[in-house]
Amino acid sequence: MLKKLDHVGFTVWDLDRSLAFYRDLLGLQLDWERVYEEEYVRRVVGYPSLRLRCAFLKLPGTKTKLELLQYEGVSRQQVDMHTANPGNGHICIGVGDLDKIYQRLQSAGVECVSTPVVSTAGHYKGRKQVYVHDPDGISLQLMELQREGNRTKTITQKRSRRPAPKVGLAR
Repeated sequence: MLKKLDHVGFTVWDLDRSLAFYRDLLGLQLDWERVYEEEYVRRVVGYPSLRLRCAFLKLPGTKTKLELLQYEGVSRQQVDMHTANPGNGHICIGVGDLDKIYQRLQSAGVECVSTPVVSTAGHYKGRKQVYVHDPDGISLQLMELQREGNRTKTITQKRSRRPAPKVGLAR
């Protein structure tokens, strides 16, 4: 039985460059960093000669972490990161003032898909959001949280508290 989401992992080309983006530019807090050369890690990921640089960053508002991995000692190649390609993914991070963050990212030369756009339909109607790419082309969706006075609220706090429908596996 699945219990919780522990972390989301991204394979990156250069861990130092990615830490400069996620920690220094976006402001995520580094939880820990280390190098793995243990046999069990090599077996889990399927590379017998692997050296793996790893960093865990704290994602805001959750206990779930962002794991950045730099594989060393194995053959690597850049993959096609276009968002429409099957297998590609993204994470969405809620932010306070999207325009301010967008300007900071633009000033730092970060690739943005568009300027911030307000959603006009669907679950996140009224939310300002933008897709940006990290140094490896990984997509991040930044979405402004709704504001009430001086407090920022998430969409889950705004919804009614109806019980979730029971979902089971078909037999």
